[in-house]
Amino acid sequence: MNMLASPKRHFFLFVSLSHPHHPFLTQPQYWEMYQDIDIPGPGTGRLDETQLDPHSIRCRKMIGLDKEDVSAQQAHLARHGYYGSISYFDAKLGQILNAIEIAGLAEDTAVFVTADHGEMLGERGLWSKDCFFEWAMRVPLVVSMPGLNETKRISQNASLIDLLPTFAEIAGEKLELTGADLEGQSLLSIMEEETENWPDEVLAEYNADATREPLIMIRHGALKYIGAENDPEQLFNLKDDPHELKNLASLEKYSSELSQFRKRAAKLWDRQQLARRIRVSQRSRFVVREALKSGLQEAWDYVPKQDYDDTYVRSSNSHELIDRKVRIPAKGYTLPQNE
Repeated sequence: MNMLASPKRHFFLFVSLSHPHHPFLTQPQYWEMYQDIDIPGPGTGRLDETQLDPHSIRCRKMIGLDKEDVSAQQAHLARHGYYGSISYFDAKLGQILNAIEIAGLAEDTAVFVTADHGEMLGERGLWSKDCFFEWAMRVPLVVSMPGLNETKRISQNASLIDLLPTFAEIAGEKLELTGADLEGQSLLSIMEEETENWPDEVLAEYNADATREPLIMIRHGALKYIGAENDPEQLFNLKDDPHELKNLASLEKYSSELSQFRKRAAKLWDRQQLARRIRVSQRSRFVVREALKSGLQEAWDYVPKQDYDDTYVRSSNSHELIDRKVRIPAKGYTLPQNE
């Protein structure tokens, strides 16, 4: 509210919430909202290992679900907590929108609501986000813009990398990068139903948990291609097969589309070179990790320096300041904010 109090000042506010996310816990008031609700289970239950691709098998083994499955009761409780977390998020979003309204800025503020990944929630017998299936990949993207009064749903594919050029266009800025092309395109064109030049494509790569080599994904229109050097290719038609149960990669009918995806992937990625770079980076970090075990340990990543002005008594400060900033809080008392 303090930041929004100056209406003549342009602002960009980024708010990141940690939930919905595992662990599947939520505050009591949001848990109770779903206490008597019939929460649906997975649309696609646990698949037999013979029905799984190699990466899905690795995902299961990584968290021990190859030996023992999550029980129906455990899955229900996890989904209960996840639903509650969504309502928690809605409540926090409502607080932000209310602050914008109170500040008199609602008619002049663009609001984007999205997420960085989804959650399998037991679909196919998988949990977390470590794959390219829709439950893990598809995220909300809800936009409220000044001048856009009609509610509509846009069917074209869009990606998180489209957000930066969108924000720049809203701000009236032209972004230029030195030595690189700006990825993504502004979403304003398809929001205004100008779809002729929209690529309708989403690109992704995954090099983390349960992978042995780079895993890549290309979504174009309704078709999704998943590839890795040593795993079988996967091709799904999400319009006809939204649960991704029919791999079309081996069908002659889709040979042309498969060939186009392969060419596109080869143009975008040098997967062998990418794998080499990853392994070199891993070896370098192993060396650093071992070195940090000796002597004074320092974190390899950024650690903010703590400000001790409010922790210790400094003789250079007045007694009143010392009491208010150090001694009174140390006794567990909270002073009014306006004093």
